[in-house]
Amino acid sequence: MQLKPQLVVAEGSSTQRFNLCCGRQLSARVEQRARRRPAGLVIKMHKGDDGDDDAAVFIDVMDAADECPAGVDPLQWRRLNYTCGLRNEAFGGMFLVSLLFIVLAAVVLPRTGTGTPAAPVPAPAVADDGEPLLPPPEQCVSVVWTVSLLLSSYLGFWIYTLSSSHTTTAAAIFIRFSYGAMLAHAAGSLAGPVTGMTLAHLGTACAAGLLGHALAEYRMRDGIERAADEAAARTMAATAEAIDNQSLAFYYSVFVSSMPTLLMAARVVWLVFFPSYSYFPFLLFELNCLVYWTLYFWAIVVALPKALISVHLMMRLMCYHLGSFFLAIILCFVLFPWLWIYYFGLQMMGMAALFGYLLALNTRYKDILLLAREQQQPVSEDIELGGAVQPQTGNDA
Repeated sequence: MQLKPQLVVAEGSSTQRFNLCCGRQLSARVEQRARRRPAGLVIKMHKGDDGDDDAAVFIDVMDAADECPAGVDPLQWRRLNYTCGLRNEAFGGMFLVSLLFIVLAAVVLPRTGTGTPAAPVPAPAVADDGEPLLPPPEQCVSVVWTVSLLLSSYLGFWIYTLSSSHTTTAAAIFIRFSYGAMLAHAAGSLAGPVTGMTLAHLGTACAAGLLGHALAEYRMRDGIERAADEAAARTMAATAEAIDNQSLAFYYSVFVSSMPTLLMAARVVWLVFFPSYSYFPFLLFELNCLVYWTLYFWAIVVALPKALISVHLMMRLMCYHLGSFFLAIILCFVLFPWLWIYYFGLQMMGMAALFGYLLALNTRYKDILLLAREQQQPVSEDIELGGAVQPQTGNDA
């Protein structure tokens, strides 16, 4: 008799990658691999409406056993060939790249007059009326361009490391993260150096967002990140009323988030093309805060329901950002304004990376639901975590 398999997702080690598949029955290859691996996530299916074999929406499990040589323990093989989640050669290469960028920054930044020990910047001169004299605009533009190019290039290497050897080529990765620099150069030539400087600074946020997206894809390929799979399983097993409530909550969050983010985006555009400050560090400080809160609201929108992050975490991030103002004013701005600027700049980049990460999970979540709906295979509401289910045999049937 034909097998009537249930969905079996092997958990095993953290080396697994999950590729969603749909079909009427499990292939022989998947059945064999499901038998020899411990099961951790089980979603039970019921028969289709037509009463034939159980409709199966299953996840093909691929882990280190597909890479390691035959007869070698996959866990031991991964411990020997991986470091911090990366292949040893990739980890060693990024370690050397990090050292190279440290040396490059130590050589290049003093030439821009950023106040490093190699080229200290004297205290700001004071005019006759007691007001401090502003640093030359050329110096500010040079500092921002240099730091932005260094950060974007370094993040680009990380994006290549996480995305290479899969489906994305080096040329495609370079084009993606170089958009910001090319746009900033064009804007600086057409609209003025201040506009180019601000767009170059915003380009670091774009590179950080691409890095977060690449990291999420890497972790999902490796089977470490399963938030999207579990959220899709809960949605497929939910009732129609619960799905309608979830959709209503999503539309409400989009409407609520769109109002402040539109105002913030308008202010960002105004600052980029019509700078309101003659003191550029204040200009960049406001840009950092505006972009941070814009991405904060949209991270709430794209976050999966009851997966990865919670409302309490987002509230803690908000309180941390607000509380950091006082620390930054006391420790950074009084000592060195540029340190103050990039203190908030790193927060902006961190939020951009979180947004890119959540966006990749949201994309995966929607792909799973779309594939399941195309198959038109009903699933039951019986979901359990931690149990092992073995495929039924002909004798069992």
